[in-house]
Amino acid sequence: MSDAQTLEPVQPTTSRWARFFDRKLLVATALLGVIAVVSFDRLNAAADTHFAPKQQIGPDVNTWALDSVHTIDVTLVTADSALLACADDRRFGEAHCEFTKAKVPAASLPGAPLDDNRRSIIQPYRTAIGNHLVFIAGLWNTPALALRSHQEPSEGRASKELRRFVASCRLKFVGPMHDVELRWNPTAAWYSEKFAPVAVAEWCEIPREAL
Repeated sequence: MSDAQTLEPVQPTTSRWARFFDRKLLVATALLGVIAVVSFDRLNAAADTHFAPKQQIGPDVNTWALDSVHTIDVTLVTADSALLACADDRRFGEAHCEFTKAKVPAASLPGAPLDDNRRSIIQPYRTAIGNHLVFIAGLWNTPALALRSHQEPSEGRASKELRRFVASCRLKFVGPMHDVELRWNPTAAWYSEKFAPVAVAEWCEIPREAL
């Protein structure tokens, strides 16, 4: 009897062409992964560009000419009606600062009501975009702001306790004021501004989200 032969398991052989196609498959898979990542990033970038808030552009102060009318967003709290003041002797029709140059209360016009929501009083304000200084008379006499002042009275409350909001106001520019003094609250010191335009509020509205 012949010696028993030990049978080794036969290892499957892989042809040269099969190995070549396996490598091709791996490369193709990797390329597809890279393309997917790049495409996803580009899609995200496009979405960010489309849905990102558009940059807000402030008012063009060079267009604030005498007798021109512009709609401007102003940032406010209801306490501003009593806190903000200017001191100057100049008048623009009925509009005037609350104080004279000598820092004494300006005289009211004959026959003026005791409380007219400061219809003729000029006060300093800042635009919501650009932080531009503009003097406005009669802001709190417009129906929207008179109602807002009634809904959120400021008496006995600190300004920081009040909700700041933006009012979009149609203003008619009535002239410039040079070297005018102003202050942002009664306890602050007066300081001088070289120039600021003066406007009269014709109408204001408050966006719903700010109510």
